[in-house]
Amino acid sequence: MTINNPVLFGLKVSSNFADIESKSTALNNLGLDIRDLETIQGISPTVSRSELQQVSGLDVNLTKYIDRLKSDTAQYSNLISLSSGYDNTTRGNLEAFGAVSGGAVRYQYVPNDKGTNVTTDDLKYGDISTSRVSAWSGGSEANPTEAISYGASVQVRGSLKLGQDVSYSVPANEAILKVLDNPEPVRFNTEVPTEILKININGQDGYVYAMKGIPQIFTIAFKRLTMTFGHDPYTVDGVDLKPIYTFTDTDNGNEVVSKPNVSSGNSTIRFNSSQFKEREMRVYYPPKFIKTLTANNCNIGVFPNVKYPNITNITMVNNILSAIPDFKTISYEPTYNADKTEITAYSSVLRTINMQNNRFYLDSDEDQRFLGSHTMKRLPTSTYTINFRGCYNQHSEFKDANDFLVLKATSTEYNLVRLDPENKQTFTFEIGDEPSVDIKGIYFDKYTYSPTEGSPIYYVYIEDPSRVGTTDTLETINNYQNQVEVLDLFTRTPRLKSFNIQNLGNRRIYKTGSSKYVNVYSNPKDLYGYVDGVEITPRVNLNELEYFNIYDCYFTKLNPIWEQPQALGGLLSDSPLTTFQVGENEALTSGGIDFTLMTSINSISIYDTSLPIPSGLANKTTLSSLNCQYTRFPDRGGVADHLAPGGLPEAQDNDLWNGPNPTALSDYALSGCTSLRHLRFYAAKLDGMIPKFIGNTQLRSIGFRNTTVEGGRPGGSGAVFNGGEHGRRYIMWDDTFQDAQRVNSIRIFSNNLGRNIGTWNGSGYEGAEFQDGTFSLPSLSYLLIDTNGNYLNGSFFSTSGAPALRELHSNGVGWGEAFTDGTPFPSFAGNTNLYRVDLRNNKFKGTISLNNLNRLRFFYASQNIISAIGSLNNLNRLNYFYAANNQIQGAVPDFSAAAPNLQFCGLNNNQINAYTNGSLRTMTRLRSLDLSNNLLNESNIDNILNDLLINYNNARRSGVTINLGGTGNSPPSAITVTTPTSSTSKTGEEIITVNQDPLSPTGTFNLQTLIISNATTGNPPNTTVNFAKLYIDGSEVILPSAFVQLDYANDQVEFQPGFEPTTGTQIKVEQYQTVNGEISTTTGGITVKTELNAKGWTVITN
Repeated sequence: MTINNPVLFGLKVSSNFADIESKSTALNNLGLDIRDLETIQGISPTVSRSELQQVSGLDVNLTKYIDRLKSDTAQYSNLISLSSGYDNTTRGNLEAFGAVSGGAVRYQYVPNDKGTNVTTDDLKYGDISTSRVSAWSGGSEANPTEAISYGASVQVRGSLKLGQDVSYSVPANEAILKVLDNPEPVRFNTEVPTEILKININGQDGYVYAMKGIPQIFTIAFKRLTMTFGHDPYTVDGVDLKPIYTFTDTDNGNEVVSKPNVSSGNSTIRFNSSQFKEREMRVYYPPKFIKTLTANNCNIGVFPNVKYPNITNITMVNNILSAIPDFKTISYEPTYNADKTEITAYSSVLRTINMQNNRFYLDSDEDQRFLGSHTMKRLPTSTYTINFRGCYNQHSEFKDANDFLVLKATSTEYNLVRLDPENKQTFTFEIGDEPSVDIKGIYFDKYTYSPTEGSPIYYVYIEDPSRVGTTDTLETINNYQNQVEVLDLFTRTPRLKSFNIQNLGNRRIYKTGSSKYVNVYSNPKDLYGYVDGVEITPRVNLNELEYFNIYDCYFTKLNPIWEQPQALGGLLSDSPLTTFQVGENEALTSGGIDFTLMTSINSISIYDTSLPIPSGLANKTTLSSLNCQYTRFPDRGGVADHLAPGGLPEAQDNDLWNGPNPTALSDYALSGCTSLRHLRFYAAKLDGMIPKFIGNTQLRSIGFRNTTVEGGRPGGSGAVFNGGEHGRRYIMWDDTFQDAQRVNSIRIFSNNLGRNIGTWNGSGYEGAEFQDGTFSLPSLSYLLIDTNGNYLNGSFFSTSGAPALRELHSNGVGWGEAFTDGTPFPSFAGNTNLYRVDLRNNKFKGTISLNNLNRLRFFYASQNIISAIGSLNNLNRLNYFYAANNQIQGAVPDFSAAAPNLQFCGLNNNQINAYTNGSLRTMTRLRSLDLSNNLLNESNIDNILNDLLINYNNARRSGVTINLGGTGNSPPSAITVTTPTSSTSKTGEEIITVNQDPLSPTGTFNLQTLIISNATTGNPPNTTVNFAKLYIDGSEVILPSAFVQLDYANDQVEFQPGFEPTTGTQIKVEQYQTVNGEISTTTGGITVKTELNAKGWTVITN
């Protein structure tokens, strides 16, 4: 056997060991020793079991034996040939004709439990391998890029020779080893499951280790890992064997072995480490039993080269695969002809391929970087679900028929085709008007597609096709249109039910300078050329497709199959399509979208495209959602006929109708859509009339914000229509929602709302409004009617028929502008669920009365002409009340009992002229009160301030803002009070101790440092009085005195004769000053304001 692969799965096999005379050299080239070869061949009767264990590295004491079966038993006659002639083991060591898969050697054996009457159909297959050569899992001329069927029943084609003399030959289709015992399962730590075979060779029993499977190796970089395999049971001797996972824990260098429990056929490995490292995880379980693989967020960079013949689902989301796996090779099982020399067909059960958020655009193979024909070749024809979201980041690249050709053959032609994924072959077909056309190419696959209706289609897939035997080309064949196709999703995965290539992480399919497509949609179609400058959406089989998602890519042309599903898409009958998500493809255009046969459609999104609303949607009872937000509908050429009563809108497209010029209510494009729940048209190019929502019994929300709808409906003034009213009388009618009683949200904001609506005055319309009971809907919770167009100026509608209403928004619309004195402010008596009301900037008049609205939290009615605030009761949750810029008169509303939780109140710019004491004392959650620019007098202001100070003391807090200033309001009171003041202080003192002759005493003593004064300065009441005090031996002398006095002029103390002090007497003089004056203080409201500001409030007054 010549081995072409320098390195095959880790084993160096670069030398042709069959041509080497030295047995040792041959083995060394394989990285083995002689005992390995003997173990592989199992021909040495002298090799003991212990030696086999030592060679294989499986240090397990094997004790179980199975009684050998008699070799001359008749039931084995002519089934398996006996071996002989093993004298020259170095010549022709291993020779295989065809692929040897699943181990180093594959052989046939007779199971010992088959009983009598055994036939060749009863033979089973086994592998011979040791732990040292388990990595070598290929065979003759193996391709290292192809998956290997480890442990699967892939038969040897032709003969298998094992170390016998080269002159010995074996009959075709027969092996030379006779297995005396069925394989006995033995579980080892490193390679599981493993088996022991007892083989009779030349009359001697030998023992060989055989493995049903070797590990599937995943190289993964992770810190935390979760990976799940769904599998069928693998039972040996009545025991279900579980998958075993091993990998090296690089944190400590130890091998981690995990044997998780199996639950509902799933085995999940979970591992948490302290470090993010690259680890090699090995999975020990026969791949043929694995049904599903889920490996999300594992940082897998390469899909293992393993064949999973029974896998149905591969989910590997958020990994780092830089190449799209060859799913065809991974999952395909070949079918051979009778002599096992040719592949007649492939089969696969792989249905789901979910590879979201991988990096196929980084593939080293340039052809595989693009979603296109080369990608299609790697997909199995059995695919139902494809999720390549975020896997590509450039244009698509589907080739014309010069590169890939798909033929629709006859059944006879189909059965004659043999498949070879590598070499070119030639087969003959009847195409068009020519009965015999020879086509040469690589016939890499074929598939019989049997639609629910119609005849089977026999697809034959050819790479690099050419016509031989003539100078003519395939392109020149007349009438070939129905037999020749290109390779795309339509032809490669005809059973595709779900396709998702939505943008993820700014990775998407988008138009580039290389964008082009094969124009298979022309008549006649052109399979041998391209239309440049267009990025077209993929072609899919509408007979099978259920889910189509290309959201947020940059396709520029919707595939024409959507415009003509039957003529160009091959749609035979009703389509199973449920989801059509093509939104956020800003430049996506189409000549039309025909959904007449999309009878299962549930969700449509043409969000932010330039597509039209699909036609044929009437009576689609499964349609639930229509998302046309930001959509720029193409022009439809509406007629201007608005100047007559009941005429059509002015040159409008009327996209919600079957045509631009509808004449009847039944022309509503979505009539009869009984499951329709959501109409989303935010910022769409939607104009014209608003329909009656006929048959939309499940409708929940209508979103017409930032559109240019006008309103009105078809119908002239002369017709018996709408109770005699013409189609332009109202924006919407009482019966608009006659069928749509479950609507809970209506949002309409259009600057054209109400244009050309209302009462005809001879030259135009005026007083646009809704018919009064339009919104009498039991489930209506949110209602927004908004416009800046100044057309909607009639009477406000009634809300009494909407008991569930929570939010009402109609700000700046112009209600009442058509009337000199405005329109009455609505009563909300029947709307006990109201949470928010916003009716600012209109011309509402009358009185605001809010009663029993205990869910109301936000109320805005500023900038109207409201004249009074009436009763307020049971508003426990009211936090915001704004009615500024009105004409409100009377007293400041007393919210203390009705709305104790009020926080923000704006009543500025009104005519409020009174205040009831106590109204604000208990509103301890108040954060902002604006009463500026009213008619509050000084007493009102003072009382308000006094109550606010009490409010503060009841709940001390800072950050509160009170505005009582502005035009019309008086300032708070400020009363001045004058009070006399007097302050006395000692300015100095001096002490004299007497020391004198008693025979000649003196009575005059000079003060050395102290200056004394008894002067008074200033004018009353502001005077300064100076005076001194005298102390003799600590006792104060009351001045004036008969025996002593102060000489202020000379700063002396003078005693009268006869009263001179004796030695030791202590004289102390203290000087004082009294300052007299008065102080003026202000009282009244201004002091309360100052006190509140000092406490952290912001109080503004005049």
